[in-house]
Amino acid sequence: MRDLTQIETRTAAESTPSPRPLLLGGGEGEENSASASQGISMNSSAAANRRELWRQALGQSSVWLRALKLGFTTGLLQAAVNQGDRWLGHSVDHVVVLKTIVSPLIGFTLVLFSAAATWVERSLDHSKL
Repeated sequence: MRDLTQIETRTAAESTPSPRPLLLGGGEGEENSASASQGISMNSSAAANRRELWRQALGQSSVWLRALKLGFTTGLLQAAVNQGDRWLGHSVDHVVVLKTIVSPLIGFTLVLFSAAATWVERSLDHSKL
């Protein structure tokens, strides 16, 4: 049984292709390094484009309105459900006040970034057409 395990391990290791070294002095290595640097510049330009789309998305009033309408109101509802009994029972302390303020802000932030991400993805889809 032990020999069988060693054979299976060795067979799997032998079947895994080893990476080819990158040659610096010419031949295929130059083509690989040229395409790699081109890929890096394409990735950095795509990342810059994506960052610019995020900036544009966060500048859209529709994104902010969606966050306000959906996120902030949902956060207010969540705060009312979670801390409402403390407010109605007049047992409010600084922790309850903090939770009441933070809950709507969390909902607002989540919906803001979700709406902005949707805007970015739609912009990328339209640019591909």
